[in-house]
Amino acid sequence: MATPAWPAFLLERGMKVNAQPHGETGLHWAAYQGHAKTVKLLLQHRPPVNVKDKRFGGTSLGWALYGWCDPPPEADADGYYEVVARLVAAGATIDQEWLADSDRGMPIPQKVRSDRRMLAALGGKPFASKSRKRKATAQRSKRSLQFQPAAPGAGKADVLVF
Repeated sequence: MATPAWPAFLLERGMKVNAQPHGETGLHWAAYQGHAKTVKLLLQHRPPVNVKDKRFGGTSLGWALYGWCDPPPEADADGYYEVVARLVAAGATIDQEWLADSDRGMPIPQKVRSDRRMLAALGGKPFASKSRKRKATAQRSKRSLQFQPAAPGAGKADVLVF
């Protein structure tokens, strides 16, 4: 799916990446819809990734997981894994209580536990096939992984408690 032109257009004209005109940021909406290229573009502008929306109290990572569990019609279903990996790499953390809240109407933690690709995305690295895993294991000693949490103490340790 191509990145829509409007996010770049708005950012080029001075719109703040952390603006919350209706209580949530553009990053919340891009994550909720699984729009990986838009999330990538927004992350290049260094938004605060753990900002909570004003209505539901969720972060963009929480919105991504919620959308992955119950995607809206306009969602890019394959994009959620990359969205989550990019958000974790940027330092996004999960509010366990928010995800497990019965008001969410779905068992998000249970679904995450049963999906290897999402667990890998939450680990801060892209999911790899078996042959890519072997190659990546051999290269790990030579270089760091592509996705790493940006802030010390954020990311993997906060996320992998599912």
